[in-house]
Amino acid sequence: FLIQIQKAAKVGVNPEAYKKFSESQIGYILGDTGRSFVVGVGVNPPVHPHHRASSCPNEPVLCDYSAMTNPGPNPHILTGAVVGGPDKSDAYADKRDDYVHNEVAMDYNAAFQGTLAALLHLNAKFNGKPIDIGPVATVWPITVSPVGPKGNYNYGAVIHASLLFYEAQRSGKLPANKRVHWRGDSMLDDGKDVGKDLTGGYFDAGDLVKFGFPMAFTMTVLSWSLVDYEDAYEKAGELENVRNAIKWGTDYFLKCHTSDTEFYGQVGNGNEDHAVWGRPEDWPKTKKIRPAYKVTSAHGGSELTGETSAALTAASLAFAKSDPTYSATLLTHAKSLYAFADKYRANYTIEIPDVKS
Repeated sequence: FLIQIQKAAKVGVNPEAYKKFSESQIGYILGDTGRSFVVGVGVNPPVHPHHRASSCPNEPVLCDYSAMTNPGPNPHILTGAVVGGPDKSDAYADKRDDYVHNEVAMDYNAAFQGTLAALLHLNAKFNGKPIDIGPVATVWPITVSPVGPKGNYNYGAVIHASLLFYEAQRSGKLPANKRVHWRGDSMLDDGKDVGKDLTGGYFDAGDLVKFGFPMAFTMTVLSWSLVDYEDAYEKAGELENVRNAIKWGTDYFLKCHTSDTEFYGQVGNGNEDHAVWGRPEDWPKTKKIRPAYKVTSAHGGSELTGETSAALTAASLAFAKSDPTYSATLLTHAKSLYAFADKYRANYTIEIPDVKS
């Protein structure tokens, strides 16, 4: 919603009113009322997010459900992650076992980050000075809260923090220049049960399943924020990082699209995953190879394949200038997936019923 009203403001529809409303909502999320809902950022942020990896101590200390019930803060700051937030009466408790109000999710951050980019597009300076994000902490104690006076936030710094959250959610073989030091390579066997390489992509939320549908939505929104507000990411010094965040997702989608009528929409069994509390890096040591689930021409899965098509199309636009060859590859797959979604119209839960659990 915030992204859409920013688009309206961009074309001259109530620009000041919509800008102020968006600023007020972002201010609420970052702590104007005395409580931020973004980990490691803003006023009085959450310290017990429902998130396996950040709640685990460093190896070789065992991580199990005792980490979930630990009354102390998560050992690692999940910088930039938006939690579920308060209930309808505006009540909120920072409790790790509350997966409704205190779990994080990729799609939460996508809309949040897109709105930040829109506001930064409209606010080239912070407190009258050029944007300077400064350091943002990823370990306790928090040394910098990238905020200004009430209602006046350094949007560039918060974008920086949000992109760190996406790096903390990465699955697969991590690059040497990773910025989240407490994460390591994980789930390198994904796809082996079906003879495919399905490594990479993102963990959906505080768990370790790779759900394709919300991941596709996330990449769609991130890509559109880059298309519409590239100047904002450039001002924040995050242009390369947002491109990397999108490409981490779209590279995975290309692996999952194994033929014109076959797409892997989930890796990991929800029930098995939720029964375990631990590091993603430990999974191969303690569990069997995770199952991969696909949609095919037997039924199809229009919402999954259609949304992935949208993600690849938006990303194609985002990479059109910086990497035209990659952009063309994305568009080719997007067209194929759209045709698949259109021809085989069915809910993807028919072939991937695990997602309903």
